[in-house]
Amino acid sequence: MEEKVQLLKQNIFTKLYNLKNLPVMPGLAIELMSYTIDEETSIKELANLISKDPSLTAQILKVSNSAFYALKRKVGSLEQAIILLGLREIKNLIFTLSIIKLFPKKTKFSFDKIAFLKHSVVTGRTAEILTKVFKLNFQTSPFIAGLLHDIGKIFLDQYFHYEFNLAVERAKQDNKNLFEVEAEELGTDHAYIGGYIAKSWNFPEELIDAINFHHCPDEKNKNILLICVVSIADILTNLREEWLTFPHSGLNIFDLKAWKILVENCLIKDFDIERILFEIDDELEKSDEVVNNFKNDFF
Repeated sequence: MEEKVQLLKQNIFTKLYNLKNLPVMPGLAIELMSYTIDEETSIKELANLISKDPSLTAQILKVSNSAFYALKRKVGSLEQAIILLGLREIKNLIFTLSIIKLFPKKTKFSFDKIAFLKHSVVTGRTAEILTKVFKLNFQTSPFIAGLLHDIGKIFLDQYFHYEFNLAVERAKQDNKNLFEVEAEELGTDHAYIGGYIAKSWNFPEELIDAINFHHCPDEKNKNILLICVVSIADILTNLREEWLTFPHSGLNIFDLKAWKILVENCLIKDFDIERILFEIDDELEKSDEVVNNFKNDFF
């Protein structure tokens, strides 16, 4: 059994390291990763950048006019969308649309693609909520870190579908964390693979570490706070709407290592966890609108 796992691990790493066609993040999203979104950013400059991709432009206008944002007037241009939604929200929206494009069309998946997208979006939103609650400040967008935390699953399911599907089924049957079963069955896990892919996209180290270590926070890592934010966001989102598998019976969020690290490193001592969960539920409801808007376009 151990020999079989080692061989599979070697095959996965060989495929990962030699694969020229890693999941491709659209060029605009890559460009925006190094694009500073602040008050000094020109709305016209950003609109010109986005307009290079007519398909993406149409999708942004579509979701801007959806019930998700509930704007009081119709949006007819990118400039209007940026003004009404804000620069940072437009950037988040572009990355959300980009992760949808990572899925190969007409391909069998071991998991529900719609549920995966919802989980990714809400984990990103929850990471933003936690960042505000703990009064933290990151160079990297916590939304993007949460949004992309599980991208390694797309690679595993696309290139090692049979083996990954077995891991998913075993995790469900044994009520175990999927990443633990992956390590046992595949010799690696989706978090490491996701970190490798993010590195291949030349993403910032802070973002790479948040993806790579979101299941195993280590105080020695210099990016530990963002790692913990994504880790807790992932868990809280799973607690509100279970996706794939997450054994949460009797789980106390305050006992988690990631939560304790965040508390030790911030000035806030009293937390309204019920308020945080209420906000997560609100984001879950909103995410349905985003998914329904693009279900026919991408899936």
